[in-house]
Amino acid sequence: MNKKQIRVLSFLIPFVGFQSINLNAETVRLTSGEWAPFTSEHTLKHNGLVSRIVRDSFALEGINVEFGYFPWKRSLRLAREGRWDGSVGWAITRPDIQEDFYISDATNSIPKVLFSLKEKPLIWDSMADLKNKQIGITDGYFYGDMFEEAKNNKLFKVQYVSTERLNITKLLGGRMDAVAMGMDPGLYMIKKDLPADQADRITYHPRLLAETFQGVVFPKKLERSARLVKTFNKGLNRLKASGKYDQYFAESRAGLYLLEN
Repeated sequence: MNKKQIRVLSFLIPFVGFQSINLNAETVRLTSGEWAPFTSEHTLKHNGLVSRIVRDSFALEGINVEFGYFPWKRSLRLAREGRWDGSVGWAITRPDIQEDFYISDATNSIPKVLFSLKEKPLIWDSMADLKNKQIGITDGYFYGDMFEEAKNNKLFKVQYVSTERLNITKLLGGRMDAVAMGMDPGLYMIKKDLPADQADRITYHPRLLAETFQGVVFPKKLERSARLVKTFNKGLNRLKASGKYDQYFAESRAGLYLLEN
């Protein structure tokens, strides 16, 4: 064996060892549910935007992630009972979450915005600019204190529907001036469910109605939870510093996580 071959082997040995350690790395089992484009078991690349953020943040700290997908109510219960190590996708300000779980730094936010048609653009800076507008909202959804106050004062006219998809149908039919929705779920639905010519007619105003922040929760009853939340936060900060975090959001909003792409 010549000196050049020896140098090559010396270079490879550390990487072989690193891979062996990864194969035997600590694993965290997290529950999740279906909420495109953030989480999905089968319909999104990388299992969705937030799943990818969580998986890669832990990977940077040498920890593997296993996801289990359940209805959301059961997903939280399994984590609260300590049957799983934690759960993904929960509002960090919920009192019951704060009582029972260690909560990570925010993995994502859900900006609530107003969608409208490009041929009839909505221009607004304050609630007063929405006077007498027809605005579609989904029954049971919350769009922030500012919107709720204006709605209760009947500043604008509200149409309640049971699904956000129906709101979009009404918007395209000219029966509404705007639709209130979460920005990322709205963009995903428009990209996935509508023909290209219809999707191209819809836009949204960048001014926020409200913003909800979500994180990963780890049950206080499990011994390693306090360590795991610190480890995850460290990996999340590293992911953000690398530029990957912003890249993942940009890819998701461009529709690149759709499986048909």
